[in-house]
Amino acid sequence: MKKALSILLFLLATVTAAPAFSIGLLIPNDTSVAPFAVESHRATVVITNNAAVTTVEQVFRNNTDRPMEAVFVFPIPEGGTVSDFSLWIEGKKTAGAVLEKNEARQIYESIVRRVRDPGLVEYIDGKIFKASIFPIPPRGTQKLEIKFGQVLQPKGGLYQYRYPLSAGKDYVTAKTNQDFTLTATVNSSIPITTVYSPSHKIDMTRKKNGQVVAGVEELQASLDRDFDLFLGYSEKEIGVNLMTHDPDGDGEENPYFMLAIAPKVNAAAVSEAGQTFTFVMDTSGSMAGEKIEQARETLAFCIQRLKPQDNFNVIRFSTDVEALFANPKPATNEAIKEATAFARGLEPAGGTAIEPALVAAMKQKVAAGQPHQVIFVTDGLPTVGVTDNNGILASFSAAKPKNTRIFTFGVGYSVNTTLLDTIAETGRGRSDYVKPEESMEEAVATLYTRISSPVLTDITIEYGGARVYDVYPTQMPDLFRGDQIVLFGRYRSTFNKPIVVSGKVGNESRTYTYGGGTGKALALDESSSAPLEFMPKLWATRKVGFLLDQIRLNGRQPELETEVVALAKRFGLVTPYTSFLAVDDSEFQQNRPIDMPRGRQLEDSMLGGGDSAPMRPQAAPMQEAKRKAEAFKDFDAESGEGAVAASEATREYRDSVTVKSSATSRQFVANRSFELKSGVWVEEGADVKKAKEVKAFSTDYFNLLKKFPELKSVMKLGDRVVLKAGGKFYKIVP
Repeated sequence: MKKALSILLFLLATVTAAPAFSIGLLIPNDTSVAPFAVESHRATVVITNNAAVTTVEQVFRNNTDRPMEAVFVFPIPEGGTVSDFSLWIEGKKTAGAVLEKNEARQIYESIVRRVRDPGLVEYIDGKIFKASIFPIPPRGTQKLEIKFGQVLQPKGGLYQYRYPLSAGKDYVTAKTNQDFTLTATVNSSIPITTVYSPSHKIDMTRKKNGQVVAGVEELQASLDRDFDLFLGYSEKEIGVNLMTHDPDGDGEENPYFMLAIAPKVNAAAVSEAGQTFTFVMDTSGSMAGEKIEQARETLAFCIQRLKPQDNFNVIRFSTDVEALFANPKPATNEAIKEATAFARGLEPAGGTAIEPALVAAMKQKVAAGQPHQVIFVTDGLPTVGVTDNNGILASFSAAKPKNTRIFTFGVGYSVNTTLLDTIAETGRGRSDYVKPEESMEEAVATLYTRISSPVLTDITIEYGGARVYDVYPTQMPDLFRGDQIVLFGRYRSTFNKPIVVSGKVGNESRTYTYGGGTGKALALDESSSAPLEFMPKLWATRKVGFLLDQIRLNGRQPELETEVVALAKRFGLVTPYTSFLAVDDSEFQQNRPIDMPRGRQLEDSMLGGGDSAPMRPQAAPMQEAKRKAEAFKDFDAESGEGAVAASEATREYRDSVTVKSSATSRQFVANRSFELKSGVWVEEGADVKKAKEVKAFSTDYFNLLKKFPELKSVMKLGDRVVLKAGGKFYKIVP
């Protein structure tokens, strides 16, 4: 794709501060030409204690055949100070100036009117940095760099870093020609515990207790959602951070909370006292070929990484069940050597005795006080011994010890997903599936590395006096070194007492207390709702995942299906029962401004048609909606490719820690639900007949935004919206 009308955005603000933002635009003085496309944009952030320094680099492209003069505008956070601005033109640096709010607003209103992109209204308040640039060569690029600093104020022990990437329906869903890269290095004199992003899957490295590097790198990135990073700090072995969100301010809806639990890098782990691992491997005839080769390498990888204080065993099963040792043995050099040879000698033959293999693993004598981790790998349906799901699960439940966790891996598509998922849920573990084109060794090794150092097991929480309910996950997982647990739930009374987290490190019980009693609990100020709007949708996503899991594993239940539909409609989630909500691209095109600015048309035509045509609005979210609908199409199947897809889609909802936008006819924006009706987004409860018409980008439109700033994110839906504000109804029209 030649066109990348993406916009570089940056926001760095505390949880309670008014939104601050930084969106860089390079706007030609020639009003017939749209803002220049962005080749790439990269942000480097260094946060030291409570001071953040941000360096943003953008490369713009002039797609015209003539040199162009343009103006670079870049809003800066409130309290932010620009320390450097670099522009490479024949080795000369161009000067810029910071404009105050009134003048900045006038500039932004003119930009929004010209571009006709309602997403840009979100950045209409605040100061901006402005610089004139000339010449930008024809078909050439221009590189810009701006650096600024800001002091962050802690609230509830948390800092929030926001990098908005969702600026408008037309620009932001285009793909970058090259890359979007963000790297955040956090240095602190206090150990860093919680590092959480509700918006993106981040790559994170904990260098030491006081240093974390987190980042995102995407090629041809679809920039359709803001980047958020939350940071928590604690001197304790295990840190706890709590955030709350009250959508309607003591109204009819009970508030939401998010609780994050994370250990210090050097927190004492159970692994120092040792664990017991049992590797159960399917060697039936269907494992012949590449699968048995991967099984041998997978076992060898795990065995050779056992610690001296660990105990272990290997059980292979086909028509029969064979254990390497009668019971788990210490991981001595001799035992590891013997087990490696056993693994290398595995041969595929016979049927699939799942029930006897499970029971054999459960009935072993495990060292007292050691957690028992069972990794169970199979590529087929049960064919030997007890073969029905209920019988297998009854045998498994009867034999399972309390301190055992079981992690299942289904290899290929000829597996019973209902059975494996239920075994993992009952065993307080996790189910994973290795598709034919994927590596079994990589999948198992990733899990094994993660669970090799548990920090706290059998965790319970006292929620500081709050009456919590609908908390997900429903079963508290174990906490591992380098990992974290993130819980979402609802509550009816405030967190006004210390929060207490209890668990075990080996045989030893541990208790951690957070908060100082009444008025000094960990919850953030509930008035700081705007930055935490991700909470209701993530909570709903997890609840839907839990409900779908119950339906898959226990059969259809009308009351659960009804609840799934209600949640899916409100929060715009695609499910097996609401796949009809996925909106075709043409429906979103109906909501695109009819009178597209001439500048947009000119640039589109210059880029040519065919494969080079610009990406349509909402394309990336639409693809996400269609992906989900496709994944759920065989929701009732137990085995096969569709069953594996449905299991993974359900787990993705159940374990979700990030909000994904999807193009459906239902959207949840700013704690409001909207439905697309005949090309118009109508807020739930809004009376279309009583709505006052307001032309998009008119003076009345901007006055409405000035009076109700919370509508900025709502306007991203487009220029055909019916909404409620101040007890009245308004209809935005082109």
